[in-house]
Amino acid sequence: MSFIGDAARRVVYARRQKTLVRTSSEMGDPAMRAKIDALGLWFQNYDLNGTPTKLRSYVGEPLDYPRPGWEKNYKPIVGNLRGKSVLDIGCNAGYYSVQCKLLGAERVLGVDVSQGRPEDFIEQARFAASVLGVDVEYRTQDFLTLPDDPFDVVLFIGVMYHLDDPIAGLRKAARLARHTLIVETRCVPDRRPILEYRREGWDNDLTSPWAPSPRLVDDMLLQEGFVRLIRPPSNRSTRYLAGAYRA
Repeated sequence: MSFIGDAARRVVYARRQKTLVRTSSEMGDPAMRAKIDALGLWFQNYDLNGTPTKLRSYVGEPLDYPRPGWEKNYKPIVGNLRGKSVLDIGCNAGYYSVQCKLLGAERVLGVDVSQGRPEDFIEQARFAASVLGVDVEYRTQDFLTLPDDPFDVVLFIGVMYHLDDPIAGLRKAARLARHTLIVETRCVPDRRPILEYRREGWDNDLTSPWAPSPRLVDDMLLQEGFVRLIRPPSNRSTRYLAGAYRA
């Protein structure tokens, strides 16, 4: 992208950021607000008895993130969860984990690490689940250290591009999925099976140096034994989303 393009993008982003901040009237109950804020900044939003956890946008995402994406993109392809086990890799504050439990999953495990941030995502997740009265297990753990004991459904959302070795990470996620693997990642719109690296990170995010092509992810999923891929229609050429199924 040209320098002019980058500059224009930063201006648009800055203007949008000013509007994606909650007003004083949206802060909710003061007592609940204090408990939420004590856990640091929240990237995921919950409505906890009328009090939102998320106060502002950080990378242009909506204030009710990730609910819109869950309802539109993930919920339709996650399948029937009643009585099943679910693993949420890189769960952050656990929004997807909670939604899977509400859809009838028997067991849900969410795992994440802090990625060097001061916020404790797992403490946020445990707090939200306790307020909502939802039984979800959370662990501060690198998913690569999990034993290869498969879950019926694995969520691998927004993780691949953060990893030191995204290929090994996708293969590990595949081994952990008995039936269904939901994969979402930044991607490069290239028809070849490639993996692109940027030392400075994508969108100036040093924690996100990688971007695979859709063809690469498709080929890897098929190589890992998934026989059916569902790719929901999208107008975003730089995001990959698929439900991969073993039957």
